[in-house]
Amino acid sequence: MLANKLAYQLQASETADEKRRRENAQIEAADNALTNEMFDSNVSQNASNGNSIASSVAGATLKKKQDHVNFAITVANKLSESTSFNTSAFYKELTKKLKAQLSLEVLEEVIESLTVLRDGMKKKSGVNDSTKEKNKEKAKVQKQKQQDHEDIYGGNYCEEEEFGDEYGQLEEDYMF
Repeated sequence: MLANKLAYQLQASETADEKRRRENAQIEAADNALTNEMFDSNVSQNASNGNSIASSVAGATLKKKQDHVNFAITVANKLSESTSFNTSAFYKELTKKLKAQLSLEVLEEVIESLTVLRDGMKKKSGVNDSTKEKNKEKAKVQKQKQQDHEDIYGGNYCEEEEFGDEYGQLEEDYMF
């Protein structure tokens, strides 16, 4: 109570410039407190402790849906620098640990979103199922044409197979 009275008396006698500086300092202090709360660590601990990310993950408060969304955005931003192999390992481990908590409806939503992502990547790369199917059809048609040719004309014609080495020696004897 006494501290509040003293603070009010000091604020009453400050100039406009001092008031602006005090308010900016209060805003910065509040921002720093929110940041420390979000990452659950102090700057001095981060500098001395290499496990700052692990402590911020362990200390994250996830009560509302928006907290979870913000946490997911933070993790996604951190994983943006990772390779696809490492991101895949992270995702597999995450789903393995959370499989008991996921309902069938939630899994359907996840599968749907991953399917949309996969299809978008396939379109981007130019490879799709219809191209593969067309190539398979062309291969089947080509095989059928080859089979028809062999049925009509008796297979591939090759002189060596027909005459063999019977006349091969004559060529070597009478040619230069």
